[in-house]
Amino acid sequence: EERVMKFVLSGVVLCLLTVPSVYAGVFIVDFQDVLLNLGVGFDDPTPVPLHTCGATTLGGLRVCTALQALGDLGATINFATGAVPNIQFLPSFTAGSDPLASASAFYDLSLGNPQGGFLHEHVTTGVDPTPGGYDAAIGMNWADTVSNGLSRIINPDYEIIGGVSGSDIDLYTVVLHEGIHALGIGSLINGAGRSWLNDDPSGPFA
Repeated sequence: EERVMKFVLSGVVLCLLTVPSVYAGVFIVDFQDVLLNLGVGFDDPTPVPLHTCGATTLGGLRVCTALQALGDLGATINFATGAVPNIQFLPSFTAGSDPLASASAFYDLSLGNPQGGFLHEHVTTGVDPTPGGYDAAIGMNWADTVSNGLSRIINPDYEIIGGVSGSDIDLYTVVLHEGIHALGIGSLINGAGRSWLNDDPSGPFA
């Protein structure tokens, strides 16, 4: 199995982007866009100026930013001995009205509730609940470029937080947010951004 290390040297992240599977701190991350050579999302070949992480394409820069976010999240967690959990980014959506992003751990439905999911279990016990499989998944929709009638861009560069306008979104903060969901912090928001409980877009359950 091919892996790529992400090295952190004096705050500079160096990603070697020649193979699909990568490390983000203690997390192992697979990008299905890259594994399947989809040419979109994290495999988008659009050229960008050489980045400090080594990326020369938009997809590569997105990979670097996702790794930075998950690596920073992992740095706040006390991993159990032997824990090396696996997270996959699903094939990206590039059309339609799906949410900007979503994430979830995988669960053993035979255990009932409550449970934290496979990622939480792997992180806290050091035991892989699905050897050879994934503990959680994150999905991205790069076509979701309108919010409340305002056009927005998804800023791919973790070194530029805040984008260029108030309607822009940082990929870094999106992945950080979704990583927390993957750890078992669930959400009651449906695909339209409203509460599953009362269909409210801004209430306590949304």
